[in-house]
Parts: sequence; structure tokens; C-alpha cells
Amino acid sequence: MNLKKSIKQVCINEGIKQKELAERLGIKPQQLNCIMTRNSMSLASICKIAKTLNMKVSEFIALGE
Repeated sequence: MNLKKSIKQVCINEGIKQKELAERLGIKPQQLNCIMTRNSMSLASICKIAKTLNMKVSEFIALGE
């Protein structure tokens, strides 16, 4: 599972920048960048991203495969 790749692909698919995704999630862009750098995220965060983008968790994770 490559969360960094999933996030980048979501941004491409949605036609948004990472900054806008962070705003939608209610976090600072630096926090999103930190998540991407560590390539680790809590299950709650994964669920929040998927819900924010009207995706299933499995769909979000599959983007990074």
C-alpha cells in the first residue's frame, strides 16, 4: 500500500492540488505532506479521505497499488 501514490492519484483524478485536498480534509497542507512523507496513516485518516472524496476505502487504497 503506497499512500503517497494514492493521494497523488486522487488529486490528479479530482483535478485538485494537494493544498485543496488538505483544506477539504480540514487539515493543514503541511500535515498532509507529513503523512505523504511518512507514507503512514491511521485507519481513521484513510476513512476520512475516502469519505471526503465519496470513495470506498478499498478504492482509495487501490489507487496506490
